[in-house]
Amino acid sequence: MTKIFFSWWCYLIFTCSSWALTPSESLTEGAIEVEDMNLLGGVQMEHGNAIRHLTAPTNPDSHEEENLLERRINFIRSHGSESECVEDILNETVKALEIWSPIHESVESKTRPGTSILEITHKFTNLFTRRMRKYKIFYLARDGQTYNSAIRTIARELDIMIRDSLFGGSSVDNCLHIEIVLIAVLEYLQRDNLKTYERLWTLSVLRLLQSLLPMGHVKSISQDPNTGRVCRGGLELFLTQGALMLSSGMDLEPKVKGVSYGRIDILPVDKYLTEALERAELILNIRNYLQGSQESLQTPGLIGIHNKLLQNRSLFEAGIIESLSLQALAMDGSIDKYTSDGAIHCLYQILQHLDRFYSGSQQLAITEALKRVELMLEIRKNLHYHDHQIPAIMKMYDKSLHTRSLANTRFIKSLTFQCIHHVIHETTPDEEIPGLHSVKLEYIKACLHLCHIQDSALKGGKGDLYGLDVSKGEKYLENQDFFIDMMYRSSTYIDGLQDYLHSQVKKDEPSGHYQYISKPLVENQTKGSEGCPICLSKFLEGQRVVKLKCLTPHIFHEQCINRLEGILTNENHGRKGTGITHLKKRAQLMLYTSNISIKASLSIISNAASISPKQPWDHQ
Repeated sequence: MTKIFFSWWCYLIFTCSSWALTPSESLTEGAIEVEDMNLLGGVQMEHGNAIRHLTAPTNPDSHEEENLLERRINFIRSHGSESECVEDILNETVKALEIWSPIHESVESKTRPGTSILEITHKFTNLFTRRMRKYKIFYLARDGQTYNSAIRTIARELDIMIRDSLFGGSSVDNCLHIEIVLIAVLEYLQRDNLKTYERLWTLSVLRLLQSLLPMGHVKSISQDPNTGRVCRGGLELFLTQGALMLSSGMDLEPKVKGVSYGRIDILPVDKYLTEALERAELILNIRNYLQGSQESLQTPGLIGIHNKLLQNRSLFEAGIIESLSLQALAMDGSIDKYTSDGAIHCLYQILQHLDRFYSGSQQLAITEALKRVELMLEIRKNLHYHDHQIPAIMKMYDKSLHTRSLANTRFIKSLTFQCIHHVIHETTPDEEIPGLHSVKLEYIKACLHLCHIQDSALKGGKGDLYGLDVSKGEKYLENQDFFIDMMYRSSTYIDGLQDYLHSQVKKDEPSGHYQYISKPLVENQTKGSEGCPICLSKFLEGQRVVKLKCLTPHIFHEQCINRLEGILTNENHGRKGTGITHLKKRAQLMLYTSNISIKASLSIISNAASISPKQPWDHQ
């Protein structure tokens, strides 16, 4: 009986101590008052001004990180010779860092009843575990000083604190040492450029420091973010606590394999911990978008997903993942041309997270939606530089892309066709191009050959000869990469395309651009043709040309027209209304009614300084 009683007593102590470390929360239906989105992540002015000159930059250069952190700690120590002063600095720091809480939440989060019991349990278990935690911090401090990182500064402070407490006779009950280190830890965790081992080591320290503080002290690192505002360190502690409960015997401390020449090698991190840390990053990205966007762009779907991610348990529990998936898929289905790039990017990150860490009944739908949204982002990114192309392509994929399967051959060929015209022809489809759903391998080969010729001309310093703007060389490469990527995506649905692409191009990893395997074969475009009427030279395959819609069509080099534009613009400078559009249409009208050569027509126009700018053909 004594053994049974002792076993139950130990179990009770273990359970209560786990509650004491991080009180768990449960969701109940209700309502929380609506927050003003303009205050998200905000800092009260008096607090912000008080510490703005103290806080280190979010992402300082790695060379400066350690010095910045050390100066920060020295500043706190020099201005906080008394416990009250340090506590004031800590409070100001925490208020500046508190940023996470639900947004327009439709559910209320309440802590389990019996707070007084938790407080009693916390004090009781501290009698048994406080000294053990100090030794744990001591070992963390020892390990931290071996890292080639800014955490060495925190580790040295921890070492001083614990040595004084364990061996020097001083007490940490007044929280003075703890709070000095705590300020540095919380500010360090705000950075978004930390390596995995740096974040895990610092979170291990934060968790132990929190357990040494009085119950309820510094709530922004101990409370559920669904019940109050927390800083990033508090959010990550909350999320990783759920991961620790799922994996028995696991802790936050990184498992280091070795340190060599400043490089830290760690063992693979538990998948639950990895998910929790990356979910914190995802929540941060969503919050930053919502905080920086106009109210009209703050979609309820994105807000709802943000709030559901604030769980310190597996997203599989209580149907959370199913609800998240349905909300994400609903957002995917509601995307149109008015949806902001930021919202689409957030949805892409959400789908990426769900696709990577969770599988289930919605897995295929999530993977499909992820590919679709990724395609939208690529197309939008490319369209930013071509405003005149947006209506044609956006109209097509607004109606189809978010509702049609990417396995639909007819749809893929339609999208392929649009991208060909956008990148290769820089124009919208017209009647001279094959029908919308008749994109075939031979046509794509001709388009890729055209890209190849232009790429070779730019690299060979002959861009002007082919009518290319050499100052936009990088943009031509981006367009070409976009086109080839689209062709690879479409190769599943067009027989022989993938093999052809493999035989023609390869990805250059250092530059990230596609490169052609061989040089292009360039011939005269039309044997026996008269050539350009302006320069009288032959047309080369791949050159950009301009064709006037005359009774007898005339074709000439685009660069010849561009040079002529400059001449005519300079001659007619200062004459209102004598722009190149007017002159081109004048030439076109003369060619309709006369059999004179285009060179003669342009010569006549160049001398027509007295022509009225307001002609009927200007309004056709």
